[in-house]
Amino acid sequence: MDSDDVGMRRFTMHVVRSKEEKIDAARQCIKAFYDENGPCCAGCDHWDPIGASVGECTRTAPVAGADRISVLGWDNVTMRIDSGQIVTPREHWCGEFIETETW
Repeated sequence: MDSDDVGMRRFTMHVVRSKEEKIDAARQCIKAFYDENGPCCAGCDHWDPIGASVGECTRTAPVAGADRISVLGWDNVTMRIDSGQIVTPREHWCGEFIETETW
């Protein structure tokens, strides 16, 4: 990538200025992913996004911290993870998928 390409990318980048804009940008990214890929966590009513690519499955019962991230394939995580709902990537799909929300 030459310096003109780098300069153009910086010039055209969207600067997020508020929390609402950040949430809207993540929601648009999730919706676009769901529209392109079909049934997956990104479109499930039980999925509560943490960001644009991972979220908590509110359908599951709370589990221990290490078990929360097991679906992500992370191991040897050094930070403390509290118990709670299982965290899944947006492309994950399970038999509990339901979509009633209109985007």
